[in-house]
Amino acid sequence: MALLLGVLADSFAAIFIRLSELELGPYATIAHRYWIATLALALWVGVKRARQQVQNSTVAIYPTLTPMEWGLLWAAGSIVALEMSLWALSMTQTSVANAVVLGNLAPLFTTLGAWLLWKQRFDRRFLLGLALALGGAFTIGLEDLQLAPGQFQGDAIAFCSAVLFSAYLLTLERLRQRLSATTILLGCSAIASVVSVAIAIGFEDQFFPISGQGWLAVLGLSLISQTIGQGLVTYSLSHLSSGIVAITFLLEPLVAAAGAWVIFGETLNLLNAIGFALVILGIYVALLSQSALQPSLVE
Repeated sequence: MALLLGVLADSFAAIFIRLSELELGPYATIAHRYWIATLALALWVGVKRARQQVQNSTVAIYPTLTPMEWGLLWAAGSIVALEMSLWALSMTQTSVANAVVLGNLAPLFTTLGAWLLWKQRFDRRFLLGLALALGGAFTIGLEDLQLAPGQFQGDAIAFCSAVLFSAYLLTLERLRQRLSATTILLGCSAIASVVSVAIAIGFEDQFFPISGQGWLAVLGLSLISQTIGQGLVTYSLSHLSSGIVAITFLLEPLVAAAGAWVIFGETLNLLNAIGFALVILGIYVALLSQSALQPSLVE
C-alpha cells in the first residue's frame, strides 16, 4: 500500500513539472523539488527529534552515520539529481514519446542489476509480470515513437537516465537495510539539492518562479511528489525488492495521462488503454511473486 500510494503521489510530478515549466526551465524546476523538500524534512525531523530529546536526553537530534552510510547517501543523492537532469535534457533533444519509452526500461536494468550485483534470483511469475508491464509501457508510447537519426543523442541521454534511475533504486535498497526512510529521504534530498541547484545555476537564466501559480507548482512537486511520494517508496523498500518497486513505477504514465486528460484536455486512445491494462496486469502478477519481497523476508 505504501508503494502504490508513493508511486501515485510521485506520478503527479509530471503535472507539476509541466505547470512549473510555464515559467521556469527544467533544471530550475528540479532544483526546487529538492531544496524545498530538504527544508521541510529537516524541520520535521528536527522537531521530532527535539521532542524525543526532551523525553530522553540521550537521544541525538540527528542520527550519527558511518562512513559507509554517508557514501551510499552521497551516491544515491548524486545519482538521482543527475538522472533527473538527464531526463529533463532528453526532453529537449528527442520526442517526449521516445524519452518515455526509453525511460521505462528502468525495471529491466534494476532487475538485471539486482541479479548481477546482489545475486538475487527472480522466479517465472515475476519475470512474466515484468514482461507484461514493459510490454504495456512500450504500447503506450508506440504510436508516437519516432526513430530519427537527428534524435540519437537525445535517445541516448534518455537511455542513460533509465540506467541511473535503476542504480538509484538499487542504492536505496541497500540504504534501507541500514537507515530509516526519513533519514534516507532527508540525506538524499539534501545532496540532490546541492547537485541540482549547481546545475540550474549553470544552465538556467531564471531560478525562482514569478507568480503564485509557479510557486504552487514547485511546492506541490517538492512536498507531494518528493517528500510524500519518495518517502513512501523508500519506506516500502524495507519489505519489497527494488525490482518490484521499479515495475510499479510503470504506473506513472497511467496516472500522468489521466491527469493530463482531466487538467489539460489531452485525449486517450484505444492503444493507450491496452497499454495501461497490460501495465496493471503485469504489476499484479509480479506482486504475487515471492521475488517481489526482500530476499531476507522470503522463507
